[in-house]
Amino acid sequence: MRKKPEFMERIFAKLGKEILAYMKLAKEQGADFISYADSSGGVNNSGTEKLAEQMVNLFTYDFVKQAGKLADEHTMILLCPKTTFALLGTGKCEIN
Repeated sequence: MRKKPEFMERIFAKLGKEILAYMKLAKEQGADFISYADSSGGVNNSGTEKLAEQMVNLFTYDFVKQAGKLADEHTMILLCPKTTFALLGTGKCEIN
């Protein structure tokens, strides 16, 4: 990811598109809950806070915003704690 960030950005875009399509299909089939876990964004898995922040900026933040649009009175999007903490730690979200 450090050596070829543009390449990784293309991979993340494709991956995100595929996961969102799967989530949309689950919603269309009547899923009440859609769970998303992205532990690769956690500091203890990425190795450094800088790399975790890069992961959030390159993929997680925009992906979670898009996935959140699927939430409504029938479907809830659940985030794993590591994803939530990565977003909080980079200042991309806050708890109200």
